[in-house]
Amino acid sequence: MFAGPELKRFYLPQKPEDVESIAGFDEGPTHPDYNAQLENRGIKIIPGLLRSEGQRVLQLYVDLGGLVYNPERN
Repeated sequence: MFAGPELKRFYLPQKPEDVESIAGFDEGPTHPDYNAQLENRGIKIIPGLLRSEGQRVLQLYVDLGGLVYNPERN
């Protein structure tokens, strides 16, 4: 994630499994301490906000032929 020094909150509507199941995107491994590391830097993680709405937006993007990079596990 690259956001610059002003980022204070990071909203995550989808969970990784949503993105993988809807778009096939493979985020790859993340450090188990990833969220804690961001919070240690003053960035509050807010997961699941408007999750069902985010799923619908992602599904629409895929249905309309939006580009999904890294679409499968290697």
